[in-house]
Amino acid sequence: MTYEEIVEFVTLVLIVLIGYVIGLITTLFIQKVLKDKRWKEMERDRDRKEIEEYKKALDNIMIKLSEIETRLKDNVTSDQNINHITYHNTNRKEKHNDVELQILSLLENGEKSSREIEVSIGKTREHTARLMKKLFEEGYVRRDEKKKPYIYTLTEEGRKIIKRDAV
Repeated sequence: MTYEEIVEFVTLVLIVLIGYVIGLITTLFIQKVLKDKRWKEMERDRDRKEIEEYKKALDNIMIKLSEIETRLKDNVTSDQNINHITYHNTNRKEKHNDVELQILSLLENGEKSSREIEVSIGKTREHTARLMKKLFEEGYVRRDEKKKPYIYTLTEEGRKIIKRDAV
């Protein structure tokens, strides 16, 4: 082999090695970039889930706070005999505040969604939900749980409450 052939061979080997190294570095870089991107997406998903959990916890706290505020307000107003009317119900007296009576009267005109009721009575979503649950459990309203938000209708028992005279 001549000197020129050796130089040509070494040059060729160097070009192949340099090409291999460049390919290897490029591959490693791309893998790192993709890994970082996937890692960031996983972190974002985890953060979103945490935020949703915090939102749910905050909603629960707000509902409980609203319940406490309502109880405190009801205690003050019932002590002062304000905003409460006593109605006769089968074998017992029940107190219905003006807002509950307003809801029952509103439903007398036809079915309403919880959102429509909320807007009509001017209360928070949580407060409205709590009132509607109470009226539902007492049998004064029916709710269609197939639809969201729930659709409420007045029951016959609810109509009786509206028609009764205050004692």
